[in-house]
Amino acid sequence: MTLSYDNGEGLVFHRQIAVDERYMFTIRDSVENKSDKPVTLAPYALVARHGLPKTVNYSVLHEGFVGVIGDGGVEEIKYDKIEKEDHAAKTLSGVGGWLGFTDKYWAAAVIPDQKEAIEARFSAGLTGPIKSYRADFVGPALVISPGASSETTSRLFAGAKEVHTLDAYQADLGIKKFELLIDWGWFYFITRPMFQLLHFLYTLTGNFGVAILIATVIVKGLFFPLASKSYLSMAKMKAVAPQIAAIRDKYPEDKMKQQQETMALYKREKINPVSGCLPMLIQIPVFFALYKVLFVTIEMRHAPFFGWIKDLSAPDPTNIFNLFGLLPFDPTQIPMIGHFLALGVWPLIMGVTMFVQMKANPEPADPTQKQIFTLDAGDLHLHPRRLSLRPRHLLGLEQHPLRRPADAHHEKSRRQNRALRQYRRNVQKKGHELMSEASGEAAADEPDFNEIGRKLFAQECDFLWAASSASQLPPPGAPGNRFRRTLQRRQILAAQRADQPQDSRAHVAHAGPHART
Repeated sequence: MTLSYDNGEGLVFHRQIAVDERYMFTIRDSVENKSDKPVTLAPYALVARHGLPKTVNYSVLHEGFVGVIGDGGVEEIKYDKIEKEDHAAKTLSGVGGWLGFTDKYWAAAVIPDQKEAIEARFSAGLTGPIKSYRADFVGPALVISPGASSETTSRLFAGAKEVHTLDAYQADLGIKKFELLIDWGWFYFITRPMFQLLHFLYTLTGNFGVAILIATVIVKGLFFPLASKSYLSMAKMKAVAPQIAAIRDKYPEDKMKQQQETMALYKREKINPVSGCLPMLIQIPVFFALYKVLFVTIEMRHAPFFGWIKDLSAPDPTNIFNLFGLLPFDPTQIPMIGHFLALGVWPLIMGVTMFVQMKANPEPADPTQKQIFTLDAGDLHLHPRRLSLRPRHLLGLEQHPLRRPADAHHEKSRRQNRALRQYRRNVQKKGHELMSEASGEAAADEPDFNEIGRKLFAQECDFLWAASSASQLPPPGAPGNRFRRTLQRRQILAAQRADQPQDSRAHVAHAGPHART
């Protein structure tokens, strides 16, 4: 297609637009100077976006401005960064390259002559009430004499970010680092070969689901020597767990002695506590790279697997709440809670396998570190300290609008935990005052700990968890935490008499009408 325009002042512009069988437009612009004066013109091209996509700011890939200018690396700028900088334009200079916008699967980029020096710019503004974003470049100025003409060529890519298509454009047209239009991430040296492996397996099997399974088996096989060392170390740790517990019972007050005896035990049994963690840490980048490939590449979009799985990039269409399709209703359409009910076959299988794997790990010797399950507001926390399993990730909620309320819930929980720590400090301060009164009234006798608990928690409190025992209230000015040791001794004796494990909250079970344990 050819377009022509005469400006009436002696300049005639011609634009020829051609498109190949994929996603590349080639634009040839020429100018004829029919006037009697020389004119100065410069090549210019831009790609603009009005408004933002429905989903933006993924945590595992970049969406926004992107480009490679000259011999530099890829430049990635978020939409909101330009806005926070009061719409200040970012300018780059170099020879050749490309610039534009990228989404998860799609991109639009303008491409100058790769031998031409350009000045590229990313900017944002307002087009009426709608936000607009621009990526443009200006080439070197050209002087066109009377009767002469000049021509320049640029290109526009607008389409899907297919890996082999981008590779072909990079090789055939000499576009610098055009493959980086796909966000391969920091582990490019792992993610790119991982894609090549998946694509090769796909050409053999004809099914991306099978290719993913085979690739996972291959990766697990390569890491089997490291994994076996990790499992062996965990088995040894599990075998000596009773001995470690015995050491803690033998030296309950001497932490230094506990550490010395524990390290001596490790030395006798030839156990390296860190050896179980390092092999797992080495595997993390590889499996993250596999996840990255599955997330950012369009080749698996709408790719079927078997049975009811028609699209590997879509959430599991089955649902346990309608008996996997036997009942004629969709639980996910229930207002407010629908997407929390998106529990299909694959999430169930994944949850069960992760649960079994967690249970196979050695149980912590410290009772306070044992696994605790709590189900609240869409989160199933599995705590061997901080590890957590969150069904909203399993249920495909990451791309749903309910993600933000769920994140707000986690932020609220974090603030509540911080308030709990502050409350515990206030409890300790109040305990100091009560212990000073108790020691002044009965210096010769031991204080009545139940009475102290009733005084301490007689008023309503918002948080009472694990810190509810007077055993965590060391008296002010008492050398060596004598009060804490006395209370712990009394608790141990009481537990032995009752022939049951010691409960650190026993002394506040009836501390007041508002106390909660």
